Amino acid sequence: MDADLVLKGLADLSENRHTIESCLVRIAANRLSRAGILDVGGISAANAVIRSIISFEQALDHRLSRAA
Repeated sequence: MDADLVLKGLADLSENRHTIESCLVRIAANRLSRAGILDVGGISAANAVIRSIISFEQALDHRLSRAA
């Protein structure tokens, strides 16, 4: 991830703005936290949302492959 994206994402998160950059930082939250760049306090819910989206995509792929 480019440093400019991370910096913009961090700034957007601090202002509670929902931007592509803030979403990217949320996705990378665990790694950024391990590096000491981000406090993941309120961000861990993003992981649950990401898992839900992945599960939905997998179910959709399964349904589409059965329909073919």
